[in-house]
Amino acid sequence: MLVGLCRLGGPCLLLLLIAMPNQETHAQDATAQFRRWDINADGRLTKSELPARGRSNFERVDADQNGWIDLTEHTVFLRDGIKKAIPDSVEAKLDVAYVQPAGHPRQRLDIYLPKAPSQQPRPLVIWIHGGGWRAGNRFPCPALFLTQHGYAVASLGYRLTDTAVFPAQIHDCKAAVRWLR
Repeated sequence: MLVGLCRLGGPCLLLLLIAMPNQETHAQDATAQFRRWDINADGRLTKSELPARGRSNFERVDADQNGWIDLTEHTVFLRDGIKKAIPDSVEAKLDVAYVQPAGHPRQRLDIYLPKAPSQQPRPLVIWIHGGGWRAGNRFPCPALFLTQHGYAVASLGYRLTDTAVFPAQIHDCKAAVRWLR
Protein backbone atom coordinates (compact mmCIF):
# COMPACT_ATOMS: atom_id res chain seq x y z
CA MET A 1 0.00 0.00 0.00
CA LEU A 2 1.38 3.41 -0.96
CA VAL A 3 0.29 6.84 0.14
CA GLY A 4 1.27 9.90 -1.85
CA LEU A 5 0.10 12.74 -4.02
CA CYS A 6 -2.18 11.83 -6.86
CA ARG A 7 -3.26 13.49 -10.13
CA LEU A 8 -6.82 12.96 -8.96
CA GLY A 9 -6.55 15.82 -6.49
CA GLY A 10 -4.45 15.70 -3.35
CA PRO A 11 -3.25 12.72 -1.37
CA CYS A 12 -4.54 9.32 -2.28
CA LEU A 13 -4.09 5.73 -1.28
CA LEU A 14 -2.73 3.38 -3.94
CA LEU A 15 -3.79 -0.23 -3.70
CA LEU A 16 -2.45 -2.67 -6.26
CA LEU A 17 -4.59 -5.53 -7.47
CA ILE A 18 -3.18 -8.16 -9.79
CA ALA A 19 -5.65 -10.58 -11.31
CA MET A 20 -5.37 -13.94 -12.90
CA PRO A 21 -6.27 -13.85 -16.59
CA ASN A 22 -9.93 -14.07 -17.45
CA GLN A 23 -10.54 -16.83 -19.96
CA GLU A 24 -13.41 -14.96 -21.59
CA THR A 25 -12.79 -13.60 -25.09
CA HIS A 26 -13.55 -10.01 -24.02
CA ALA A 27 -10.47 -9.98 -21.78
CA GLN A 28 -8.14 -10.80 -24.68
CA ASP A 29 -6.32 -8.08 -26.52
CA ALA A 30 -8.45 -6.87 -29.45
CA THR A 31 -5.59 -7.07 -31.94
CA ALA A 32 -4.60 -10.59 -30.92
CA GLN A 33 -8.24 -11.66 -31.10
CA PHE A 34 -8.59 -10.12 -34.56
CA ARG A 35 -5.46 -11.88 -35.82
CA ARG A 36 -6.58 -15.19 -34.37
CA TRP A 37 -9.92 -14.93 -36.18
CA ASP A 38 -8.39 -13.67 -39.45
CA ILE A 39 -7.81 -17.18 -40.83
CA ASN A 40 -6.48 -16.09 -44.24
CA ALA A 41 -4.40 -13.24 -42.72
CA ASP A 42 -5.72 -10.62 -45.17
CA GLY A 43 -6.46 -8.04 -42.46
CA ARG A 44 -10.21 -8.46 -42.95
CA LEU A 45 -12.75 -10.57 -41.11
CA THR A 46 -15.56 -12.06 -43.13
CA LYS A 47 -18.67 -13.45 -41.50
CA SER A 48 -17.45 -17.01 -42.12
CA GLU A 49 -14.17 -16.29 -40.26
CA LEU A 50 -15.97 -15.23 -37.09
CA PRO A 51 -16.76 -17.79 -34.42
CA ALA A 52 -20.41 -18.85 -34.43
CA ARG A 53 -21.23 -16.76 -31.35
CA GLY A 54 -19.98 -13.56 -33.06
CA ARG A 55 -21.68 -13.91 -36.44
CA SER A 56 -24.93 -12.36 -35.23
CA ASN A 57 -23.06 -9.09 -34.59
CA PHE A 58 -21.40 -8.97 -38.01
CA GLU A 59 -23.67 -6.29 -39.50
CA ARG A 60 -23.34 -4.10 -36.37
CA VAL A 61 -19.54 -4.33 -36.37
CA ASP A 62 -19.19 -3.77 -40.14
CA ALA A 63 -19.81 -0.02 -39.76
CA ASP A 64 -19.16 0.88 -43.40
CA GLN A 65 -21.21 -2.12 -44.62
CA ASN A 66 -18.54 -3.22 -47.11
CA GLY A 67 -18.93 -6.92 -46.30
CA TRP A 68 -15.88 -7.29 -44.04
CA ILE A 69 -14.59 -6.04 -40.69
CA ASP A 70 -11.22 -4.35 -40.41
CA LEU A 71 -9.20 -4.00 -37.22
CA THR A 72 -10.45 -0.46 -36.59
CA GLU A 73 -14.11 -1.51 -36.79
CA HIS A 74 -13.39 -4.46 -34.51
CA THR A 75 -11.60 -2.30 -31.92
CA VAL A 76 -14.22 0.47 -32.00
CA PHE A 77 -17.01 -2.07 -31.51
CA LEU A 78 -15.26 -3.57 -28.47
CA ARG A 79 -14.48 -0.12 -27.01
CA ASP A 80 -18.06 1.08 -27.51
CA GLY A 81 -19.26 -1.99 -25.65
CA ILE A 82 -16.99 -1.05 -22.78
CA LYS A 83 -18.32 2.51 -22.74
CA LYS A 84 -21.88 1.21 -22.53
CA ALA A 85 -20.88 -0.91 -19.53
CA ILE A 86 -19.78 2.15 -17.53
CA PRO A 87 -22.52 3.22 -15.11
CA ASP A 88 -23.95 6.74 -15.36
CA SER A 89 -22.65 7.44 -11.85
CA VAL A 90 -19.05 7.08 -13.07
CA GLU A 91 -16.90 9.56 -14.99
CA ALA A 92 -14.49 7.70 -17.28
CA LYS A 93 -11.25 9.06 -18.69
CA LEU A 94 -10.25 6.46 -21.26
CA ASP A 95 -7.00 5.83 -23.14
CA VAL A 96 -4.87 8.21 -21.09
CA ALA A 97 -1.18 7.97 -22.05
CA TYR A 98 1.06 7.62 -18.99
CA VAL A 99 4.29 7.76 -21.02
CA GLN A 100 5.18 11.15 -22.51
CA PRO A 101 5.79 11.77 -25.29
CA ALA A 102 3.22 9.16 -26.27
CA GLY A 103 4.82 5.74 -26.04
CA HIS A 104 3.54 2.39 -27.22
CA PRO A 105 -0.26 2.19 -27.74
CA ARG A 106 -0.55 -0.25 -24.83
CA GLN A 107 1.09 2.22 -22.41
CA ARG A 108 -2.26 3.74 -21.54
CA LEU A 109 -4.68 3.59 -18.67
CA ASP A 110 -8.34 4.18 -17.98
CA ILE A 111 -9.44 6.19 -14.94
CA TYR A 112 -12.90 5.78 -13.42
CA LEU A 113 -14.12 8.37 -10.91
CA PRO A 114 -17.37 8.49 -8.96
CA LYS A 115 -19.40 11.51 -10.13
CA ALA A 116 -20.69 12.13 -6.61
CA PRO A 117 -18.86 15.04 -5.01
CA SER A 118 -16.45 14.32 -2.19
CA GLN A 119 -14.93 16.60 0.45
CA GLN A 120 -11.99 14.23 0.89
CA PRO A 121 -9.48 12.96 -1.67
CA ARG A 122 -10.57 9.64 -3.08
CA PRO A 123 -8.57 6.48 -2.49
CA LEU A 124 -7.31 5.00 -5.75
CA VAL A 125 -7.42 1.31 -6.61
CA ILE A 126 -5.10 0.26 -9.43
CA TRP A 127 -6.15 -2.72 -11.54
CA ILE A 128 -3.33 -4.57 -13.32
CA HIS A 129 -4.81 -7.20 -15.60
CA GLY A 130 -3.54 -10.76 -15.59
CA GLY A 131 -2.26 -12.78 -18.52
CA GLY A 132 1.28 -13.72 -17.59
CA TRP A 133 2.59 -10.50 -19.20
CA ARG A 134 1.79 -11.99 -22.62
CA ALA A 135 -2.00 -11.61 -22.97
CA GLY A 136 -4.96 -9.64 -21.67
CA ASN A 137 -6.13 -6.06 -21.67
CA ARG A 138 -7.12 -3.28 -19.29
CA PHE A 139 -10.80 -3.43 -20.20
CA PRO A 140 -13.25 -4.40 -19.03
CA CYS A 141 -12.11 -3.47 -15.54
CA PRO A 142 -13.47 -5.87 -12.90
CA ALA A 143 -12.68 -3.35 -10.14
CA LEU A 144 -15.12 -0.79 -11.60
CA PHE A 145 -17.72 -1.69 -8.96
CA LEU A 146 -15.51 -0.02 -6.33
CA THR A 147 -16.50 3.40 -7.68
CA GLN A 148 -19.90 2.79 -6.07
CA HIS A 149 -18.09 2.77 -2.73
CA GLY A 150 -16.24 6.06 -3.27
CA TYR A 151 -13.00 4.74 -4.75
CA ALA A 152 -11.30 6.02 -7.88
CA VAL A 153 -10.13 3.15 -10.11
CA ALA A 154 -7.30 3.09 -12.63
CA SER A 155 -6.98 0.18 -15.04
CA LEU A 156 -3.47 -0.14 -16.47
CA GLY A 157 -2.30 -1.37 -19.83
CA TYR A 158 1.29 -2.38 -20.45
CA ARG A 159 3.40 -3.69 -23.32
CA LEU A 160 3.14 -7.45 -23.65
CA THR A 161 6.08 -9.81 -24.07
CA ASP A 162 5.53 -10.03 -27.84
CA THR A 163 6.60 -6.37 -28.13
CA ALA A 164 8.86 -5.81 -25.11
CA VAL A 165 11.17 -8.17 -23.25
CA PHE A 166 10.52 -8.80 -19.56
CA PRO A 167 10.88 -6.85 -17.19
CA ALA A 168 9.54 -4.04 -19.42
CA GLN A 169 6.03 -4.91 -18.23
CA ILE A 170 7.01 -4.18 -14.63
CA HIS A 171 8.64 -0.93 -15.74
CA ASP A 172 5.41 0.06 -17.53
CA CYS A 173 3.33 -0.60 -14.41
CA LYS A 174 5.76 1.41 -12.29
CA ALA A 175 5.64 4.27 -14.81
CA ALA A 176 1.84 4.28 -14.63
CA VAL A 177 1.90 4.40 -10.83
CA ARG A 178 4.41 7.28 -10.95
CA TRP A 179 2.13 9.13 -13.40
CA LEU A 180 -0.90 8.58 -11.17
CA ARG A 181 0.94 9.77 -8.05
